Amino acid sequence: MSSHAQVAPAAPNEEQLRASYVAGFGSYIEWPAAAFADADAPFVIGVIDDEPMLRLLEAGFKSRKLQGRQVQVRRIDSIPQATRIHMLYVPEGNTASLRPLNGLPVLTVGAGTAFLDRGGVIGLLLHKDRLRFEFNAKAAERSGLKVSAKLQQLALNTYEELR
Repeated sequence: MSSHAQVAPAAPNEEQLRASYVAGFGSYIEWPAAAFADADAPFVIGVIDDEPMLRLLEAGFKSRKLQGRQVQVRRIDSIPQATRIHMLYVPEGNTASLRPLNGLPVLTVGAGTAFLDRGGVIGLLLHKDRLRFEFNAKAAERSGLKVSAKLQQLALNTYEELR
């Protein structure tokens, strides 16, 4: 007799969950038309200081589009390099100023409320052992990004004032 063990798929780790969130956010945001050079321009996601996240996003967007556009995932070495991208992921521990992105149509995603205090748009955090996010409405408005009501409702907290 042979027995076949059923193996349940492994639960995603925290980094995989973060990558899923980051990838999903782009579907709930509207960028101004001027954010793209033309109708065929790619959607560009930048990742600073986080090689595992870079690899996860590259793999996740190999055959997937975002906003009807091909996706390019790029390594970003400094915040000023992010002025020509559409979304930037900043990992926990990176405290570089986001000021070079003020007023530019860049969705900034990083770790927690402290990230929002620096002008980030979406801050990821663990809440009751679950990955959640907070939203800085003023930072999104300053960037010219329109965030869907659905995404705003899913946020743990939405901040209407500059943080």
